[in-house]
Amino acid sequence: MYMHRQTRSHKKLKRFKGYINDKFDGKEGSRLLKVAPNVYHALKHGNAVVALESTIISHGMPYPQNLETAKEVEAIVKQNGAIPATIAVLDGVPCIGLDDEQLERLAKLGSNARKTARRDIPHVIAAHENGATTVSATMFFASKVGIPVFVTGGIGGVHRHGEQTMDISSDLTELGRTPVAVISAGVKSILDIPKTLEYLETQGVTVAAYRTNDFPAFFTESSGCQVPCRLDSPEECARLINASLNVMLGSGMLIAVPIPKEHAAYGHFIESAITRALKEANDKQVTGNAATPFLLSRVNELTGGASLAANIALVKNNAYVGAKIAVALANLRRRGFYHVINHAECFSANHNLSKDPFGNFKPSFILIFPLPFSALLFPVSLVFSDAPSEKKWMVKSCETFLLLILIVIASTKISNSRNFCIKKLFEKARRKPSQTMPKTSFGTALLLFSKIIF
Repeated sequence: MYMHRQTRSHKKLKRFKGYINDKFDGKEGSRLLKVAPNVYHALKHGNAVVALESTIISHGMPYPQNLETAKEVEAIVKQNGAIPATIAVLDGVPCIGLDDEQLERLAKLGSNARKTARRDIPHVIAAHENGATTVSATMFFASKVGIPVFVTGGIGGVHRHGEQTMDISSDLTELGRTPVAVISAGVKSILDIPKTLEYLETQGVTVAAYRTNDFPAFFTESSGCQVPCRLDSPEECARLINASLNVMLGSGMLIAVPIPKEHAAYGHFIESAITRALKEANDKQVTGNAATPFLLSRVNELTGGASLAANIALVKNNAYVGAKIAVALANLRRRGFYHVINHAECFSANHNLSKDPFGNFKPSFILIFPLPFSALLFPVSLVFSDAPSEKKWMVKSCETFLLLILIVIASTKISNSRNFCIKKLFEKARRKPSQTMPKTSFGTALLLFSKIIF
């Protein structure tokens, strides 16, 4: 399973040109996507990677505080065993993973960088502009290169009075169609949280909370809304994400992490500032994608910087939790193939094999499992075969084919459980040839056949 997923991620990367080049030459169409070398290497080898958005850098904080925060968040991800991949569009090229120079450039651009949601991607690329990706655009690019975990501060949602204005963030629809797990402090508290959760349910998005039964409200630990799923460890989160990927739901997942307790004390004070900022935004008719930056900036002014400090704290906490989840998920998927085989979770031990020896477990499926064992026999037959050297390849082919036939026949004789034959194969494959194997692979096939049958 792990190798299958790794190969898929690698193939996705190969579709794009110049994914490890450092510089863009400016020729239109010469590059579709650029993946940083460390991110590419991690994806290729199935290591943990955490996607990070860039709007929080350009539109969420002033310079140089935004640059310092971005570097600190990436450092937290690295310290916990994952590779950070900050995503942005620079000179019309989507970049998966930014170096220090690119981070500083984006931080200095600030609001001059276009706030890029999914709908804006074609325009920013075609015009060779600089774009800071929102949650929806970051999820889109992360899914294209096979990054399953994405960390942000808070997602967008249904704005207050959204039933009249229809002002609903594209983050929610992106969660409904892109298989990426989003780790956030819930929904920004300037939004209508109950309606946002209802909309996520409509989109078929799995919503869970980390070590709490209440859905957090960004600046406070609880919004008063219950979550359908509680997760108490990174391993539980990884299993949930892995299950969603395995059944190929095609939708994303929201794992809400409450703000640290030491910063939640300012929550009620910040909420009163939010109410005032919302009234001002309504009076000034600030709507659309300009609403969130205006509200966050105004709330920061009204709270004397307390909201910004809380925002930075929760982003760092999310990065810590997200990195742990990404590492747990990478470890789970790395051993997932052998986990399924050795424990035979996909087989039923109560199935009556005397009536239906295969059931849904077809002979063609059985042929997959002897392949590692056959590969182990290959050097043995070349070294110990008594056949003339010019016929060794023919002898090997015949013996391997005979071995596969014997295994298929033997599997029909098993009376305890379907995975008995598979377990025997792996037990034999783990032993050294000198301990159990005779000098020819034909003899090994007979030995294996006799062991399984008798």
